[in-house]
Amino acid sequence: SRKALENIYITFVRPTLEYCDVIWDGCLQKDKDLLENIQLAAARIVTGARRGASHSALLKETGWQTLQQRRDLHKLIMMYKILNNLVPDYLKELIPPLASQRSSRNLRNSSNIQQIKSKNNYFRDSFLPSTISKWNSLPITIRNSPSLAIFRSELNKTMGPCKPPIHYYYGERKPGIILACMRMGCSNLNADLAKIQVIPSAQCDCGEGIEDAVHYFFACTKYTIIRNALQTDILTVAPFTLKTVLYGKEGTYIRENTFISQAVHRYISSSGRFG
Repeated sequence: SRKALENIYITFVRPTLEYCDVIWDGCLQKDKDLLENIQLAAARIVTGARRGASHSALLKETGWQTLQQRRDLHKLIMMYKILNNLVPDYLKELIPPLASQRSSRNLRNSSNIQQIKSKNNYFRDSFLPSTISKWNSLPITIRNSPSLAIFRSELNKTMGPCKPPIHYYYGERKPGIILACMRMGCSNLNADLAKIQVIPSAQCDCGEGIEDAVHYFFACTKYTIIRNALQTDILTVAPFTLKTVLYGKEGTYIRENTFISQAVHRYISSSGRFG
């Protein structure tokens, strides 16, 4: 299942990609890209997307942050721990003083940590200089969070996409993949295939227009009977729109969205469009 695949990646694979990452984040960009490619491959396996799917769409669908965003998060969390005495004292001794401790004047950036001067990129990208720069750019309210849990939560709000809703994990694997691929614009509908030049024409076999998600769910004459059933089901809990069909009812309506997903999966399977 999608959830099982996601758990395998998050539990066994991603920790290996992130081990001691606050130390080695100053590595070459080409090495960072190799790591990101591993996560993108995992995202394609989890969602069922084909190679070539938009990277941003994959991350939005899975709700994962990039590994770079996560490394930035880990470095800032380490800095919070150092400044709030949650780590051994010898680490705090490495941190330069605040700007206010260097000057008696009332400076606008008095709460900032003094930046460490660096003559080359190798040192500038190492933990202390790079993290001090990121720390100083944070709003004061986040820096002054009363606990590590609150600090982490506030940081997560500013970094990357949110977790996908629970109903994305509903039901059988095949219709779930088809629906996810429609959300990402990489399905086997003719419009998506023509966009990447797999087939020459985006026209639907029914001859009534371009076969995109709107046509498939709302207009194709081949699916009139099952469409009426889908519309009847969805209208009992939400408006019958493409947004509802693909993403569910907006808000935390778990029961309603599970019902919508069940109806949409039934429509996809009954249509026979995807084999």
